[in-house]
Amino acid sequence: MAYQIVLFTSYVENDNSNTNCSVDMYDCAEFDSCFEAMNIYTACKDDVHWLDGDGDGVPCEDLCG
Repeated sequence: MAYQIVLFTSYVENDNSNTNCSVDMYDCAEFDSCFEAMNIYTACKDDVHWLDGDGDGVPCEDLCG
């Protein structure tokens, strides 16, 4: 008998009104968690910070991959 485990996660968006999305100013090494990286990545829709190096939709893969 095979079992399938499905993990559901929730994403709560923070207030990113102070996030600068006009220039590249964040690096994956600066984040302590995937949550922090994901907040910046989603706030800056064009990935101006190059957090998703391989373009697969997952930022900072050492944290989020």
